[in-house]
Amino acid sequence: MQDEDTKTAFALMKSTCALIEFATTQFRSCDKKLDEAKSKCNEDWNPFQTQTDLSQKTDITEVCSNYFGKDNCLKKDVTDACGVNEWEKLKEHLLSLNDRVKKCDFKGIV
Repeated sequence: MQDEDTKTAFALMKSTCALIEFATTQFRSCDKKLDEAKSKCNEDWNPFQTQTDLSQKTDITEVCSNYFGKDNCLKKDVTDACGVNEWEKLKEHLLSLNDRVKKCDFKGIV
């Protein structure tokens, strides 16, 4: 049986790979639009660190409050640059990456 650290490491690796695959395929055109719009939110956002923090921190309150960028600014930026459908795809993908995200309260955010 695997110890807890090993399970956490594999879960983090799986979510990182899934995020890279999504960003380079399904979300590629929107990501390009965000780059062209010089979205500060997108530029500052680090989804890999977010996944790491979500896996490692006991108190995930701060991680939850910035899960979709600082003060959850990605919703507006993605919706403005790419439309509601692209935001929904990104949101659903990010929410599926880590079971601990289910502990976050996203009322009014998503």
